[in-house]
Amino acid sequence: MRMLLIRIDPDATTASWQMMERGQPAGPLGRGSLQEASAFAPHSQVVVLVPSETVFITQVALPGTNRNKLLKAVPFAVEDQLVEDVDKLHFALAQQPLEGYYTVAAIEHKTIETWHNKLRAAGIRVDVMLPDVMVLPALGWSVVIETDRALVRTPLGMFATDNDNLPLLLNNVYEQAADNRPHEVAVYDCGRSAHLAALQTQSAGISFNVLPCGDGIFGILARHYQPREVLNLLQGNYSAERDLKKHLRPWLTAAALFAVWLTWQLAFNLYGYIQMYRQSNTLAEQLAQQYKQAFPNDKKPDGISERIDMERRMKALRKQSGAGAGVLPEILTLAGPVLNQIQGLSLRSVHYVDGKMDIELSLKSTSQLDALKDKLTQQTGWNVDVQSASTRGDSTDVRLLLQQRKS
Repeated sequence: MRMLLIRIDPDATTASWQMMERGQPAGPLGRGSLQEASAFAPHSQVVVLVPSETVFITQVALPGTNRNKLLKAVPFAVEDQLVEDVDKLHFALAQQPLEGYYTVAAIEHKTIETWHNKLRAAGIRVDVMLPDVMVLPALGWSVVIETDRALVRTPLGMFATDNDNLPLLLNNVYEQAADNRPHEVAVYDCGRSAHLAALQTQSAGISFNVLPCGDGIFGILARHYQPREVLNLLQGNYSAERDLKKHLRPWLTAAALFAVWLTWQLAFNLYGYIQMYRQSNTLAEQLAQQYKQAFPNDKKPDGISERIDMERRMKALRKQSGAGAGVLPEILTLAGPVLNQIQGLSLRSVHYVDGKMDIELSLKSTSQLDALKDKLTQQTGWNVDVQSASTRGDSTDVRLLLQQRKS
């Protein structure tokens, strides 16, 4: 995965950045504004390094494993070491303890809010924000010497300092280590100045292993970066997840309404499909009944629907009856749409003999009968007579006789 490393100054007005892939630089080192750096942010994990001088970092032993309870306990555990009021500070906790101690960071709310807002205004969504001293390996003792400052990380603590005070502070930590003093201290000389020589001269009791700086502090981070070992400052109110939810919140209502609408549409379409399926089955059953009535002594061949077999037989009848064969199809074509328009109409039987069609059906009410008779007369041009009509329960049984008018 591509990783964009961005290093900001205390005011987040200027930045340097480096694109990394598989622990190696992927492109030149960039310097400029956050807006310029944002061009490399899409499709990348964004890690922002902030000046360690602005962050209080310490190690504390905390009981228990419940992270929410640990975070609540942090301000009380380090309160005696702080000058600022804890209410003005944002606290962050390492993912896991190292040798029994959690790394804890404290930073003023106004400082991290300034960084957070400026990065967001530039279009940069940050995944990880960490003090730049944490680019150094978590285990062992190591120092980065830059042009005007130095970073120190040891099991006893980590800090940033100016180069002039580096020997004094490193010697003090070394003395505090007592029996846990390292065999050697790794030094990355990224400043390429006389400060390394001064450190070696003023720290005669310490053995140094000078390592190549290579691609600078970005290269050191890329080589030693372990997501579970770094202390991400973006926790609580500043977490990337909460920031994303904050941006998505205005859209949640619209998304919920769309989900309701989509569910309703699916349910409506499903209901329509079920209704059509039931109507199809009803029509198929009625057609099967009409087939049996029309051809009571014949058995429908397997695999052939009643409609297809009936059409086949009608064609045969046309051939046998000659010129008069077109009357039945004509009257069926004309009368069919009318019957289909009457709501609740159920067709029971149809008989046709010598220009006369006898239809038995049932209607929902007697009031539909006159309308049906008038529509059939208008549509077919035949004489329509009501042979019988009787009410039975909620339906009316009707028998109609359609006769071709004499010319």
